[in-house]
Amino acid sequence: MPRRQTKVSRRSSYLRLIFITVAAIFILAFPRQMLHLVWMLLGGFLLFFGIDINAFNPETVRSLGTISFNCFLGFGLMFFLWIGLVSTSSVLPVSSVKEWYRTCFHLFLYILGKHGRVIFVKDGRLVFSAESLSYLGPGVIMVDYNSAVVLEELISPPTVLSPIKKAVLCLLVLLGLSDARETPRVRRSGLVFTRRRERILGVVDLRPQFAVQPGVKAYSREGIELSTAVFARFSVGQPPETLLVAFQGHPAARNLRVICLKKLENGRYKTGAFSDELDEPDQREIYPLALTLIRTQDPQVLPETPLNQDERIFAAVGCQALNSDRDVVPWQDLPVKVAVDTFREILSQTCYDRLYQPNDQQRIQLFDVKNQMRLRMRNAGMLAYQIVISKGKGSLEENREYSENELVISQVQLLTNSKVLRDRGISVLASGFGDLIPPAPVYQQRLQSWRAPWQRDTEIIRANHDLEAMRIRSQARSQAQAKLNGAFRRILNLKNLSEEAMALRIFQSLESLAADPKTRSFLPADTISLMQNVHAWLLPGESPPLQVRISPPQNRPAEGGEQ
Repeated sequence: MPRRQTKVSRRSSYLRLIFITVAAIFILAFPRQMLHLVWMLLGGFLLFFGIDINAFNPETVRSLGTISFNCFLGFGLMFFLWIGLVSTSSVLPVSSVKEWYRTCFHLFLYILGKHGRVIFVKDGRLVFSAESLSYLGPGVIMVDYNSAVVLEELISPPTVLSPIKKAVLCLLVLLGLSDARETPRVRRSGLVFTRRRERILGVVDLRPQFAVQPGVKAYSREGIELSTAVFARFSVGQPPETLLVAFQGHPAARNLRVICLKKLENGRYKTGAFSDELDEPDQREIYPLALTLIRTQDPQVLPETPLNQDERIFAAVGCQALNSDRDVVPWQDLPVKVAVDTFREILSQTCYDRLYQPNDQQRIQLFDVKNQMRLRMRNAGMLAYQIVISKGKGSLEENREYSENELVISQVQLLTNSKVLRDRGISVLASGFGDLIPPAPVYQQRLQSWRAPWQRDTEIIRANHDLEAMRIRSQARSQAQAKLNGAFRRILNLKNLSEEAMALRIFQSLESLAADPKTRSFLPADTISLMQNVHAWLLPGESPPLQVRISPPQNRPAEGGEQ
């Protein structure tokens, strides 16, 4: 306050100095006319006592006209032309004649030091100087395209001058220099000229908002503590989501479902799958209107419910809740707090082990929990709907095509039953939570429990593979033995061979079998070495057929060389 008084007194001193300077220049410019003016004032005073000094002669009257012309049509006209020029180009971003007219008036109040606060609302936040809070006169608020402001006017205490103040305010309203009394009032983008006792109740960012609360702790049905981050995306400026609602089966409140309706290129409509997304209070509210639509078969029987944007903004600002410390909770913090409560309630009814188990659609149940939370948060906010019925029958069927004449679609209706976010004009666009983090011991225990079935399945599969390999190896060994027995039988059936020739034939048969890669893989290395030694003893002049295949790697020829 002292700084405010210092600034006002300094401005008053400047104004007095300017006025004295202009008055001195004016007196020096018109000395004779000023003397005539003083003579007229003195003559009027003496005439009141009956003394006539002939002060109102033609010469003094001409001097009065000269002074009046220079004061009012000279100085006054130029002064207001200057105010109008400055107001148009550099003071406020005016866009109409009315705004320019009122800007001139507020600039004049600023020169006199009787102006109020000048505040800029940008992206839902107030931008102002600290000293402007002490200004009590009519003010100006500049609101950007993303914001809105809610104003309320305080009632002034009654005083002796109250009738005069009311008369002055009525005159300003008639002249268009002040708005009529309206409290509360909501104003969006543009210039907002405030009355003397108006104050800002709150500001709103009309764009979609996002809020997240990390470190939220909740308990599952088994009592396991889980921590995660809960988020919500919401808005008071975006229109609410519109749902298509129809009966699935017999017309009853519990059979109201959300349905997907797609318009085809041929002008027909095709229905999708029904989805049970409505809660019981919303079903009870929609049910009487749906019966009325079925009975009348006229879409105009339910007129469209208008969406009042100003009422939503005022509800968000004016219906703010209180926390446990009796402090006002900003409307931006309310959706995420509701999301936290919803998350804890849903998780308390869910078993932690089942969250990561597949459901009937072969999808882990964690996605079902997230979808349940999304639907409950969406239904807690602003929501619109349209009732769809088939003529004559009422209910619809899934995955069926309807012509336009077979359907009756109502106008857009708003759900009005009381809910925390819906009463405050907030529509929830999205909500959810992050990864669920249990305590370290619980995590290790659950990890081992989840790993045990996988390890068991792995061991069973590995044992089956080993058994199959043993079966294949036994079959190969049996086939090799059968082949060897057949070779021996053919050799023994030869009657004209000597014992040396027969032994040589048997040895060659053994060598040919050992040369087969499949058979050689089952023979030990000392057996092959023994056969090479026997070959060198029986056939010293021949190269053994196994020499190249079983020779050590260092004795093999280099790539590209000859064997």
